[in-house]
Amino acid sequence: MCESRTVTAPTGLRPGGWNWPRAAAAPAPAPAPAGIVLGVLTNLAQGRLPDRWSQIADSGAVRSVVAFAAGAVPADRVSSVTAAVSGLCAEAGLVVGYYACAEFGRDGMGALSWPLVWLVMAFVAGPLFGVAGVWWRHGTAAWQRVAAIGALTGVFGREGIHYAWTLN
Repeated sequence: MCESRTVTAPTGLRPGGWNWPRAAAAPAPAPAPAGIVLGVLTNLAQGRLPDRWSQIADSGAVRSVVAFAAGAVPADRVSSVTAAVSGLCAEAGLVVGYYACAEFGRDGMGALSWPLVWLVMAFVAGPLFGVAGVWWRHGTAAWQRVAAIGALTGVFGREGIHYAWTLN
């Protein structure tokens, strides 16, 4: 006979001392469409913001926040692997949305090499910042939370130094 059972992951001690069942969650479908929408908005903002302000729309650090948020927002119910996939989907969505808007809404995206370069960067940065987001929100060790914030502040610091050097 076929028997139907509900299988749940083992419970773990959560903040506040409560035992909550850990749900085995798949990546949320929201990061990719959210990334696409933000990619389109990024492309549009670059053409409408004044010169130096348009750098914010083209900022890799700002884009990293999207992957960080993809890992941090559902952090109480996802694994690091799921957060990495969510961050990847968000970053890849940003690239797809940006270049789709450039190709179909503006004067074209130019050479295919640039979208491919940024897609490779999304495949590197997306999972890293997705995991950083889940570590920041729900890290079990202090070093995880420190590393997560350090990664995000490091990318902003590096970009700030770069822009201070090149824009002045």
